[in-house]
Amino acid sequence: MTYLLLTSSNMHCGSCATNIRDALKEFELSNLNVNILSNEIEVEFDENNYQIQQILDSLSKHGFSSEIVEQYKY
Repeated sequence: MTYLLLTSSNMHCGSCATNIRDALKEFELSNLNVNILSNEIEVEFDENNYQIQQILDSLSKHGFSSEIVEQYKY
């Protein structure tokens, strides 16, 4: 499993959180947490099925910039 902590400077409201969830629903995530107060997105997934870049690209395609703050495998 891979854990990603992302930051996105252009999240502003609950609708943004919903749009982020919609952008990532195609992926089989074991965990997704969107915090609009801290502008952070936590994602856990199996990297055997998806690559990190696919997740970043999906967010970008839906209008959300993102930067990796932390990542690790467990």
